[in-house]
Amino acid sequence: MKSLGLIIAVLIGAAGVLSIAGWWIGPQLVHIALFDDQRDQPYLLLDFAKTAEGNGEDYLLSHYQQPLTGLITSEGGVAVGAYTLVQLLEGTRADEWSHLNNFHLSRAQDIAQVMTSSPYRLIANSGQVDNVTLGHFSAQPVRWRAGLVIWLVRNSENAAVDNLAPVLTTLSGTPGQLVWDKAVHIYHREQSWDRLVVLDFPSAEDALSWIRDPEVATARVIAGAKARRSMVAVYGRADRR
Repeated sequence: MKSLGLIIAVLIGAAGVLSIAGWWIGPQLVHIALFDDQRDQPYLLLDFAKTAEGNGEDYLLSHYQQPLTGLITSEGGVAVGAYTLVQLLEGTRADEWSHLNNFHLSRAQDIAQVMTSSPYRLIANSGQVDNVTLGHFSAQPVRWRAGLVIWLVRNSENAAVDNLAPVLTTLSGTPGQLVWDKAVHIYHREQSWDRLVVLDFPSAEDALSWIRDPEVATARVIAGAKARRSMVAVYGRADRR
């Protein structure tokens, strides 16, 4: 694989051609590859994916998830966990990402090595799989339990610093725990999320039981009123094939 600097230089110089081709590397990718002071730090990468209508789970696994995992591990990354969507509770049909994969990279800038490579463009731009990739710095791989509540938020301009506080306080006395709460970097698809919150539970059933509780439902309404947009979904651990 070509050196990172050469790849980025070529891509920036050919930005017009790339945009015509329908592939946009995005300013966040360029920033973390070349300018971010933490680009040599370890990194959490989450990839949400789904297939086009007519393609099933086997297609996604064989034509996207397995090649993506191989590509990331070839750059020294680790496949930490794989999850499938159990239920989308808030959001639009576009937010129904059927698969979620958790990767850990030894260096944040390795994202650019992966996402500017020909193999990645081949699997991500096939027209048969749609995905959104996001991440943040993480010193260690984050190994979550079997059930997840994923909360993506785009805050209102006048939102409180912690608009999810009413929701998170309801975790007390439950088997759930807050395991991730960070701003997010978005790659590959234009998205406008400000914050990712992950709650993990012993099972997807435990996660569903918690989020369907009337007290939590009320707290979600309060939180939603302070956000421009929210995506809330429950995922369950999948056997990686």
